[in-house]
Amino acid sequence: MAAGSFFGVALHKGTSFPVGKVDFMDLYPLTFQEFLCALGEERFVNILQGTDTDMVRTFKSKYIDRLREYYYVGGMPEVVQTYVETKDFNQVRQIQKNLLNYYQQDF
Repeated sequence: MAAGSFFGVALHKGTSFPVGKVDFMDLYPLTFQEFLCALGEERFVNILQGTDTDMVRTFKSKYIDRLREYYYVGGMPEVVQTYVETKDFNQVRQIQKNLLNYYQQDF
C-alpha cells in the first residue's frame, strides 16, 4: 500500500488521518471556580465572587480541601467529569495518563 490508506490520507509512511471523520473542538481547562461548579458547590463560588471576606475565612478549610483536589485533578474536562462521577483518584490518574499518552502519540 502506498503512503495513503483506506481510512485517511497519510503525510508520513505508516500513518493516516481519518479525513471527514474528526471534529475539531477548542477545549480549555476548567478554572477553580468552574471546578467548584462542576462539584455542585456554586455557593462557594458566589462567596468568592462577593465582598464578604469573613465568609471566605469561615470556609477556609473547605476552600483549601477543594483547591488540593483541583491541583490533583486539574481542569481537563474528561478528568473533572470522572472525578465528579466517581470521586476515585485512581480513575482520575488513569485518565490523566491516557490523555498524556494520546498527546504523545499525536506528535
